[in-house]
Amino acid sequence: MPPPSAAQQKVLIAQFVALTGQSERQATRYLKNAGFKLNEAVDT
Repeated sequence: MPPPSAAQQKVLIAQFVALTGQSERQATRYLKNAGFKLNEAVDT
């Protein structure tokens, strides 16, 4: 599956920040490590 578009990545980052309270920088790192799968990123 191809990686999400830049716009989709921004939405996922915003969702991660809203769920976890982490910074956008941290959210980006966790999401990249999880292949931009939100559930996996939140669980780490």
